Amino acid sequence: MNNKLLQFLTTELPELTNLVFMEEVEDDLIKLVTKVDEDCLEEAFNALRKLNANPRLGKRLEDKYGMDLTDYFKHYVCNANVRIVYKQSVVDGQLIAEIWTIACRKDFEAYVRTFNRLQARKR
Repeated sequence: MNNKLLQFLTTELPELTNLVFMEEVEDDLIKLVTKVDEDCLEEAFNALRKLNANPRLGKRLEDKYGMDLTDYFKHYVCNANVRIVYKQSVVDGQLIAEIWTIACRKDFEAYVRTFNRLQARKR
C-alpha cells in the first residue's frame, strides 16, 4: 500500500468527523493510487479535508444515462479527472457528507460505481 495512503487512512481519516465513508471507499482509494500520481492523490486528500469542513461543496448530480443519482453530489479533483461522489445527511443536527465513491471520470466510472452500490443496498 502507498505510504501516503496508509498515513491518511490511519492518522487523518479518523479525524474527519463530518465524513462517513461507505466501506468500499477504501478499495476506491487503493485503486486510485494505481491510476494517479502523488500530487493527484494529495489533492484528493485535500478535497476530503475541505468536504469535512464544508459538506455543501460540490454540485448536485442528476438522473442521467439511466442512473438516478439526484440525491448525490460530486466534487471534482485532479483537473476534473477524479470525482468524489457523496450524499449530504444530517446526523445529530450536524450536516455530514457520506462518501460513496472516489474514482476516475473516465467512462463514468465514479457514477457507475455509486449507482451499483446504491442498487446493491436496495436489494
